Amino acid sequence: MTKPLDGRAALAAAEAKLAARTPRSAAAFDAARRVLPGGVTSNIRYADPHPLFVREARGGTVWDLDGNPYVDCRLGFGPVLVGHSPEWVTAAVSRALMGGTVYALPHAGEAELAEKVVAAVPGAEMVTFCSSGSEATLHALRLARAATGRRKIAKFEGGYHGVHDAVMVSVQFRPEAAGASEQPVATADSPGIPEETIANTLVLPYNHPSAFDLIAAHAHELAAVIVEPVQGAAGSIPATPAFLEGLRAATRRHGVVLIFDEVITGFRLALGGAQEHFGVQADLVTFGKVLGGGFPFGALAGTRDLMRLFSVPEARAAGGPPVAYGGTFNGNPTSVAAANAVLDFLREHPAVYPDLNDKGDRIRREVQTAAAARGIPLVALGMGSVFSFRFVEGPVRSIRDLVGEDPGLREALFLRLLSHGILGHTHHSFLCAAHADGDIKRVVEGYHRALDEIVAAA
Repeated sequence: MTKPLDGRAALAAAEAKLAARTPRSAAAFDAARRVLPGGVTSNIRYADPHPLFVREARGGTVWDLDGNPYVDCRLGFGPVLVGHSPEWVTAAVSRALMGGTVYALPHAGEAELAEKVVAAVPGAEMVTFCSSGSEATLHALRLARAATGRRKIAKFEGGYHGVHDAVMVSVQFRPEAAGASEQPVATADSPGIPEETIANTLVLPYNHPSAFDLIAAHAHELAAVIVEPVQGAAGSIPATPAFLEGLRAATRRHGVVLIFDEVITGFRLALGGAQEHFGVQADLVTFGKVLGGGFPFGALAGTRDLMRLFSVPEARAAGGPPVAYGGTFNGNPTSVAAANAVLDFLREHPAVYPDLNDKGDRIRREVQTAAAARGIPLVALGMGSVFSFRFVEGPVRSIRDLVGEDPGLREALFLRLLSHGILGHTHHSFLCAAHADGDIKRVVEGYHRALDEIVAAA
């Protein structure tokens, strides 16, 4: 029997406890919001009663300004797969810094890294680099439009692909405006997004077969379908293998470019990312986060037929312009040095993946068991070293299955975990190679204590 809980009461108690523990973060936030909008440089970093301000991070641990240590399961929202600042990454970056920081000219490290990415990623014949996952998805969509001559793109309800206009559509779920589950209505996720942008974005239902019918109906105007194999911002919701296989078949049948957004899953689920894990190959794949080893980085990989459209000499030979691609810091030597070091480590230590995946499975299993023992409706989500917990009965196949969740309970859980030295996030949390068995034990124990406190307060 599940226990009714009051999210507002649980949240108020959790905020009070955290505020008493982090006075220096509170003071730093007061100073920051006088000169930074909302006191932060990314909306998602804002939190009540105030964000946690970091003093330093090493390995799998982060310390706040008050000196409180935390098992870091936020990990920069995913980039830190190998731990914070391992010696071999900092050494590689230090060597690169001695040679300069940015050239606006090619350097040998770029091709070296490209060879490693192409070798690791299924189906990737060429790759190019940028400075963020948002840039990678922006370029992927432009490339698909150029290749097909079609203007519309399709994304999935709940899918997050960065902050450019074309994909800031139906990331959040608004029941009053979202339409039917089998045919979602596109809604803007920010003021300032033009109506014509929304009109050119088709929203598909995640893990739902009607997505294939919508692709067929719009194939004549559809350039690309972009999908997260595990939807991060929606709560770490994995696609089913059958759904991804059906999506591959539908896009191939209608000549639509299939883009896997692996900014989170790339080099995290496996060395070959979600494509390796699920056995499904996309036409284009976007990367970021893990590949940069904690430095700003993005990448776009794909088939030679598509990627060659970026080539200046090939476009000249064909008598037309290339697809525009550029960026001052693309392939900068510092980030490339970090990425080369990370890929070398992951290739040389293949046991990292089964170890992290087993630890993620343990956290999901033990926390869900603990919640059930307390009569709390809690569903474990995620895959491998990405995990999340939501206060619903389940199962959860899409963001629509989270309707009715009390957001106060989710926020209270996050804050209670902070008070017990566990730093995660309400959307998704992560593990890294620096997390030892003792860290996993502390995470599980932290959830036990946090759930007990939520029950007592609510």
